[in-house]
Order: sequence, then C-alpha cells, then structure tokens
Amino acid sequence: MLPREASEQGNGLAPRFVTADMRTLTGIDDDSADVVILNNSFIYLPTRADVRKALCTIARVPALSGRVLFFHANRLVGREPLTRGPLVHLRPPRLAEATGRKHSHGRVRLVSPDSLRLMLLRAGFRSPRVGGWVEGKVNTRLKGRLATFYGAGARPP
Repeated sequence: MLPREASEQGNGLAPRFVTADMRTLTGIDDDSADVVILNNSFIYLPTRADVRKALCTIARVPALSGRVLFFHANRLVGREPLTRGPLVHLRPPRLAEATGRKHSHGRVRLVSPDSLRLMLLRAGFRSPRVGGWVEGKVNTRLKGRLATFYGAGARPP
C-alpha cells in the first residue's frame, strides 16, 4: 500500500507495507492509498463470504484515483500452480483426497482470471482488467488467461 502523502511529496514513492487481515484492514484509513497490492494473498481467503467481505473492505482503502492490483495463481492451468499436482485442484475435495496426491484444498482458493474480474465488477470496482505474463509481456487474450499466474487491476468503486 502506498500512502497518498508519499506521492504528494514530489520526491518519488515512499512505500509503506502493511500486514493486515483483508477482511477488516483494521488501522488503515479510508481513501488513504494510491495503490493497494495483493500479491498471491487473496487465494488464502477460505470462503466465498470471506472473499466478498475482503473485496468490500479493500474497496474503501484506495483514493478515488487509486488502483487495486492483484497477482494471483490461475485455477485454469493444467497443473496446480502451488504443488504442481496434475489437475487435482480442479476436482472436488473428496475426489482430490481419493487420488492420494498432494493438493491445496482447504488451504487456498484458486480463482480464474475471468472469475476474479467478475468478482471485482460485482463488488463495484471500475474498469477491471486481467492479463497473464506470456513471453515477456502482459497478454490479455486467451493465452494470457491460461498463464500459470496472472495479474488483475481495477479502480475503486
């Protein structure tokens, strides 16, 4: 998170890193950041209700001209991004257990790029965009949506 006063000083950025529960962001003022970055942390929200609550809370932190940026593991890849297990992450938890392979059910909630974009729209974020890092650049087409990791950015509501 970058406090707005850092960019107003005119001497470059003075980032402030904050560790907080995304569902509450206790101690962080409304409209207090130019940029809010969630680097592979959004996937650790255990339920859909937690995701909705976090998005509502995150929406209050950036200034009106600010941005929210996500970097996220993609649910759509052929191997689970975190354990490299073959498609176990796409199976329901009981079937994943039955394979005997290592999986991340219960620990992470992987989301596809288009699903995150839709969640951002439903939470009121403006102009959400997603893209994957492919061949040294951001790709917002199908190839980018199938990248192992992707980024998403949006303006606050």
